[in-house]
Amino acid sequence: MKTTTMEQFTLPRTGDRPLAFVGERITTASSRAVEGPAEHRWWVVSIYRTQGGAYVGAVNFETTYETREKPTAHAWAAPTTDALAEILRAHPFLTWASLYPPNHGKREWQERTLRLAWEAALESVLGALGPEVVP
Repeated sequence: MKTTTMEQFTLPRTGDRPLAFVGERITTASSRAVEGPAEHRWWVVSIYRTQGGAYVGAVNFETTYETREKPTAHAWAAPTTDALAEILRAHPFLTWASLYPPNHGKREWQERTLRLAWEAALESVLGALGPEVVP
């Protein structure tokens, strides 16, 4: 039988009050790459289960370009894994990344590379929740 240790967590949230709860971290994934756009800006996505049975998702945007971008932290609580998955899928992850101007030749490549890195991290954490069950 698996024994889990509940911990006190206080997650920072940019522009909002911290989110505090007692629970366990289920999984964490990072989109950081060895080279390319995701080498200097990436997301860390974590999922927690609270003592009361709710779920918490956290997304931290990290960057080495702190003169142009600022790290951000976001966290949300949801009653079910399906509800949390919907919140995470809708997260506007590129909002905080400083991208090339729209007419720059590398803008499309940069967006696509960062999107693929985000999707890989999201797939990893959502996969740890188990399959989505359709009634």
